[in-house]
Amino acid sequence: EPDGQARIIGDPQWPAADLLPGFEAFIKAHIQKRVGITHALASGFALSLGLEKGYFGASHRYHGGTCLLNYYPSLTPDQMARTQWSNSPHSDYGSFTLLSQDTLGGLQVRNAAGDWIGVPPVPDSFVVNIGELFAVWTNYLYTPSLHRAINVTGKARVSVPYFVNAQGDTIVQCLETCQGPDNPPLFAPVTAGDHTRGLVKQSFRTGRP
Repeated sequence: EPDGQARIIGDPQWPAADLLPGFEAFIKAHIQKRVGITHALASGFALSLGLEKGYFGASHRYHGGTCLLNYYPSLTPDQMARTQWSNSPHSDYGSFTLLSQDTLGGLQVRNAAGDWIGVPPVPDSFVVNIGELFAVWTNYLYTPSLHRAINVTGKARVSVPYFVNAQGDTIVQCLETCQGPDNPPLFAPVTAGDHTRGLVKQSFRTGRP
């Protein structure tokens, strides 16, 4: 995000170059490719909502992006507690997420019937999760994807999510194309930064996302 504007995310942290030679340059190049996909998706979402293609341009040109490397050691099924997961059920906080997963699987999403279904890995593709912020924008026309991960494969699993959040100063409120006399806005206007910080603080208080 540009200097002088509200930041949702802190400054990047990189391991020393002598510990992981080439790591920082490789990941930065990888993130730039995801930034390009983010811009294309933002345009597609705008068109799907009856808006101009560039509607989300200002809010996502310099978006808050977080790229994580998730490592999931395998769990033993007969030793798992009822509420033990590799990653507990949650929805993402921002606009949307680009997730790449390895070939092992283990990602599950809850469908409209309330059932947990597997999300099998598809080579050369991303899983796209809708986040809570986009639900505010679209009045829950786009619903956050409740998901979890359970790795019982006997091997370590790796996933790489890229969390996309609107630039922190962005005022997020129900879009005109997502409301009407029988469908009033569900949420008050909020800045993207305040929205995300509020969810993070809530997770700290409760110990759950």
